[in-house]
Amino acid sequence: MAHIELGEQHVTKSSSGLRTAGRRTVSVFCVILGLIAFSAPVPVAVADEPASPAVEAPTPAPAVRLEGSPQIGSYLNVVFSGTKPAGSLSYQFLHDGEAFGPAVAWPYYFLRSMDFGKRISVRVTATQPDSEPKLLTSGETEPILGYITAWSHPDAMPVLGNELGVNLWTYNSEPSLSGANATITTAWFRDGTPIEGAPARYTVAEADMGAEITAEVTVSAAGYWNSWTGTTSFGTARRGSILPASSPVITAGTSTAAPYAAYPGQVLKASAPAVVTSSPTPFPPAPGSVTYTYLWSHDRGDKGMRAIPDVTGSTYTVRAEDIGYRISVYAKPVSPNFLTDGKRSDSSLQIYGKFAGMSAPTIKGTALAGQLLTAVPGPVPSPAPDAVSYSWYRSGIELAGPSTDPTYRLTTADAGHKMTVRAFYEKTSYDRGLSPASAAVAVPLNFILGPAPWIAGTAATGYTVSARTSPTTPSSTAAAYQWYRDGRPISGATGTAYRLTAADQGHLINFKVAFKRAGTITAFQTSRAIRPLAVFTKLPTPVVRGITLGGAFTAGQTLRASTAMPFPAPTAVTWQWQRNGRPIPGATGSSYRLTPGDGDKFIRVVATFKRPNYLNTGRISAQRWVWGPTTVL
Repeated sequence: MAHIELGEQHVTKSSSGLRTAGRRTVSVFCVILGLIAFSAPVPVAVADEPASPAVEAPTPAPAVRLEGSPQIGSYLNVVFSGTKPAGSLSYQFLHDGEAFGPAVAWPYYFLRSMDFGKRISVRVTATQPDSEPKLLTSGETEPILGYITAWSHPDAMPVLGNELGVNLWTYNSEPSLSGANATITTAWFRDGTPIEGAPARYTVAEADMGAEITAEVTVSAAGYWNSWTGTTSFGTARRGSILPASSPVITAGTSTAAPYAAYPGQVLKASAPAVVTSSPTPFPPAPGSVTYTYLWSHDRGDKGMRAIPDVTGSTYTVRAEDIGYRISVYAKPVSPNFLTDGKRSDSSLQIYGKFAGMSAPTIKGTALAGQLLTAVPGPVPSPAPDAVSYSWYRSGIELAGPSTDPTYRLTTADAGHKMTVRAFYEKTSYDRGLSPASAAVAVPLNFILGPAPWIAGTAATGYTVSARTSPTTPSSTAAAYQWYRDGRPISGATGTAYRLTAADQGHLINFKVAFKRAGTITAFQTSRAIRPLAVFTKLPTPVVRGITLGGAFTAGQTLRASTAMPFPAPTAVTWQWQRNGRPIPGATGSSYRLTPGDGDKFIRVVATFKRPNYLNTGRISAQRWVWGPTTVL
């Protein structure tokens, strides 16, 4: 090829240039040797002296040169002739005899764009202790050459009447090359045959119809060792071009609306949009028959599109392996003698899977308020889910969103309702699976209880006390009682009334009641306790003494009360005088002076016997009349 021939020619020049420098160095070396030989003293001949031994030739002086191709992208290596200088060596490279950059320790140089057109040489400095530095300078290379590389691309479609040209990029050349300092030639071909007289930009003609149009571009420039030639194909020349007027639309089944998702087994259908014809001519020719080819693809996001192989029709049946991908379609119209281009659907469909074989969970646990119910899932569906969650329902109403916790603690609000649970299955790119509801578990009602029950009656031995309760909601249909002494059941004491005995004296007595109703949890309440007291026996009746007139007392006299003692003897006796059965304020002594206000009324006294742990017991005297204004003998 052309650029290879140019490369060989260049290498020859480079070698010649370097050899010339070498010859100059050798010539100088020979002159120096001649001068040394001429100026050396001639030894004087002495008779009968033995002949002098032979003198060795002196060691050639060292010389330096650069070897390599003088073109950008190549290395120039420092090579010594003769004996390499002793000591530490440094290398200073020169542009046209001028130093550039610092001296370096390595004996080579890589040619770059900055060296373009320059002649390169090197100055070597040999340094030894206690000696003056020695310098060696090489000869110069030929001017450094650049290289050309390019890339071409068509700038228009090969449609009848279109003007074609080649877009050319040479920015990768070294150094960068522009059209101003480059020579560019373009040759046009029709099915490989040159098109005579074709200008740099070519207009597609009738003779080109059905033929492949190509252009061959050659780029060359002074100072560059190569030229570049590339061929650009524009494709087959056509009468015009057609495009879809709109993007294809994907529908599923019989629906005409574009779906957002699809599932395996569904048949997707792509529309065939109307076409638009374009041409450089004023009246573009109308295409004949137009058909469509389709390319169905997986849209993989950042990874781009991946075509689904062997599917070119307008329909596509979603497969299980499509789950997790988005599917789009590219529709391209086809018509003889016309260039065509297609369009991709504006939106893609996300393909989801569905779980199969979902069964209802079961519920374990005691159906009472405060107890924990646990959902036990059925057999694992297909495919196996990544996560399972549960949602609980009270009489068909969801209590909260799904939770991964399979348990639920019953509350009083659940009483009287039926509890069920459903399992939710989740997996990436699958619809959330919802199991059937479990068998219902009935939670019995709870009683709403009133205030605590209490004991009515006199808390003393020998007395009968009664159990009293408040109404419940709902009302109980039965209630069971048990009386307790110091927390222990009293045998046989299971009624609403209980007669206190001597065994109960000084002990805590209470009862517990159980409220019952069908479908309702039995509720219990306990009364407050009482501590029964002992009672006096042999209770006497107090006696009131005073002056009577006709069996009645008169106002102004003092009445005196006395009594015998019961058993056991009380520790205190208190008195209360009564007028017509009502206490007389302040009359609390064993004697009482009658006042006019007592006239025409009955007077009596109540003696109350008191003793610790005994029931305070009062005894009433016989009542007597007091004379007054209305009393008649």
